[in-house]
Amino acid sequence: MSFNTGTQAELLYTLTSSITKNTYTTQAAFTGVLGTNTVCNIPANWLLPGTNPNPLGRSLLLELWGTTATTAAATLAVALGLDPTGVPTTTGQRVGFTGTHTGIDPRVVNYVEVFGTWNASAAGNTTTVQQMFLWGLN
Repeated sequence: MSFNTGTQAELLYTLTSSITKNTYTTQAAFTGVLGTNTVCNIPANWLLPGTNPNPLGRSLLLELWGTTATTAAATLAVALGLDPTGVPTTTGQRVGFTGTHTGIDPRVVNYVEVFGTWNASAAGNTTTVQQMFLWGLN
């Protein structure tokens, strides 16, 4: 808590164990899969007016620490998805790393997933996430 501005940071999610995703050439979540491990989420009602001091203009900070490896001179495209169902799809994701996201229902849990696509398939193409944090900033 900042006693100058009254702002605070709140840890909403932390990854419990590292995740490795091997080669994939179609968009796939590499930060978690429901039923396999915990999936980062924005809690229901966290952005709902009337339930906190400042729901409008609230910020989120997503920190993702990991490594990528390739033996095929491949490239990795990364996208951010907000999804209330938690099921990764290749279409319909709200993608971006900055800006205003519209159409998010603040009444339900919204899963935060990072997706990747390798442009070439090779056994050495891996994506490993060692740490992931989601901070809610007031």
